[in-house]
Amino acid sequence: MRLFNTATGKKEDFVLDSKNLGLYICGPTVYSDTHLGHAKSYVSFDVLKRWLGYRGYEVRHIQNFTDVSDETALGASKEGIDELEFTRKYEDEFLEKMKCQKTFTRGFNFYLYLSMSN
Repeated sequence: MRLFNTATGKKEDFVLDSKNLGLYICGPTVYSDTHLGHAKSYVSFDVLKRWLGYRGYEVRHIQNFTDVSDETALGASKEGIDELEFTRKYEDEFLEKMKCQKTFTRGFNFYLYLSMSN
């Protein structure tokens, strides 16, 4: 398998010395409803994770939410609520919709990036 290495800007053979690997995926910026574009991205990485598991790799899949942006601040302001409350509802919606697809199986961790909290 060949993957694009963003550090080198080239496609490279996928070679590891270990059967344990981490898959970090930048998650959605949560300021509006979940849509098909989100699903496409997450299904693609779920397929990669499952394939790697099939090939004998132990995969730790980690993904984040981006909950601080101009869009989240503007949305919270328009609704007259705190930005954390505003983004939390879209985080919850996203996770519920992804569960319906049966993606994010064993070995998946979704970390909430809560830069607004103390």
